[in-house]
Amino acid sequence: MATPQMTPTQAPPAKAVTLQPIVFATDFSPASKGALGKAIELARKEGAEMIVAHVYEPPASLSHSGVADDVIEAELEATIRKDVEKQLEPVLAAVRAAGVKVRGEILAGHAAKELALLADRNGAAMVVIGTHGRTGIKKLVMGSVASQVIATAPCPVLTVH
Repeated sequence: MATPQMTPTQAPPAKAVTLQPIVFATDFSPASKGALGKAIELARKEGAEMIVAHVYEPPASLSHSGVADDVIEAELEATIRKDVEKQLEPVLAAVRAAGVKVRGEILAGHAAKELALLADRNGAAMVVIGTHGRTGIKKLVMGSVASQVIATAPCPVLTVH
């Protein structure tokens, strides 16, 4: 009886692994700068892209008595965005210098809500955010964006103090 010949089989071609991005939230404060190193470390370790996000509150609506108000609001918002872009660029450059793929996101609205939506839209693995360490009445009055992100994000949130 002949022994059946074993023929090597080929494994199906490997699919490229798409790692979930890490959202790094910054308000350009010292607390955010301190958290940046941790976010970069995690992204490098996981081979993940970073999304560096800043959320600003849009200018309060003027009385809307006419087209001039709309023009002034648009100019004010454009000025805010340009200022944010200037502050965001060195952060993006630091991430690139560490060898991590990165893109920036500038969002307008309520910070915690916009960060949670950004994480959800991008299937983020994690949100990294610095905390200011406010306690007592300051935290009660001002709230904590980090606490709100923890409560609403669709993924784990790492806070760095």
